[in-house]
Amino acid sequence: MTTWRTTAIMKTDIKSSTVRFRALPEADLDALLTEHRAFVARLAAAHDGRIVKPEGDGFWVVFPSVTAAALAAMSMQEELRLAQPNRGEDRLAMRIVLSLGDVLHQEGALVGDAVVLAVRIEEITPPDAIYLSAAAWLAVNQAEVRTAFVDVFPCKGFPEPVPNLYIALMHSGVTLAPLVGELAAMEIVDGARVQLLEAYRPERFL
Repeated sequence: MTTWRTTAIMKTDIKSSTVRFRALPEADLDALLTEHRAFVARLAAAHDGRIVKPEGDGFWVVFPSVTAAALAAMSMQEELRLAQPNRGEDRLAMRIVLSLGDVLHQEGALVGDAVVLAVRIEEITPPDAIYLSAAAWLAVNQAEVRTAFVDVFPCKGFPEPVPNLYIALMHSGVTLAPLVGELAAMEIVDGARVQLLEAYRPERFL
């Protein structure tokens, strides 16, 4: 049965997976993908999310709210980083996109503009970053998730340029979190780039 539902969507992707996977024996590749799926499924489930469809090395995951999806995404990025100390460029890195909209759920497949938009945003998302669509940003609980404006980008299939935002992901013990939140809020409200944040933006990885 096909059903349209307003859905918070997460799309994950592993950075430079083609080159990495080509260098692995089949058994090692299978073990890596199995472990990665378990990793995504575990942290998604902790926030009431579930994988609905694998796609290459990534996954489509649905959540009851954008805030739940954002908290899961932050947990994934933090745990992945802490699990690979001193690995440098050799470490496994993810990019994560969150979008929100009316989605057709059809036999495990997801269909709708929010799905297409997630794919388009993924193309410009740097490794280690979490990007949100504008609709997802409007729905997220700003008291729990700190965000900052990225830019407005043309997206194939959409008549108008699409604004994108990223989550300001920080270690839970960082004492400057209130200041970063204030600076991020200035960017969101005023639409200006704060110079103090320049060295920490996701595009530094591009």
